[in-house]
Amino acid sequence: MPNDILQLFISGFFSLAGAGVGVLATSKLTNYRLEQLEKKVDKLSENDQRIALLEQRMSQYEKETK
Repeated sequence: MPNDILQLFISGFFSLAGAGVGVLATSKLTNYRLEQLEKKVDKLSENDQRIALLEQRMSQYEKETK
C-alpha cells in the first residue's frame, strides 16, 4: 500500500512539472512572436510616416507648378 501512494505522488509531481515546463515554453514562444510582430508594426508605421511626408511634398509641388 505505501508503494502505491508513493507512486501516486511521484507520478503526480512529474505530471505537474511537465505541465509547468509546457506552459513556460509556450509563453516564451508567444512572447517571441509578439516581439516580432511589434517590430513589423514599427516598420509599417515608419513607412506610413514616410508616405504621408511624400504626399505632403507632392501636393506642395503641385501647388507650386500650377
